[in-house]
Amino acid sequence: MRLVLIPAAVLLCCRLLSAPALTTGVCVLMSAMPAASLTAMLSLQYGRDGAFATLVVTLSTLLSVLTVPVWMLIVSGMVG
Repeated sequence: MRLVLIPAAVLLCCRLLSAPALTTGVCVLMSAMPAASLTAMLSLQYGRDGAFATLVVTLSTLLSVLTVPVWMLIVSGMVG
């Protein structure tokens, strides 16, 4: 859900603010990236559920193999 909803919200915000196409594309692609591995490390350091954080990082990384190319196709139509 994070790999779809957040980039869609960023795209909508950029369009509403009339951001240039290149800026919009960069922002959307950056927001479409998977969860950072630092999430798992920080959860372990602060005594939180490290296994769940690791699962989130792993799943988001695997799913991003599918979602990032789709977002690239969407924004490539805007940039030209």
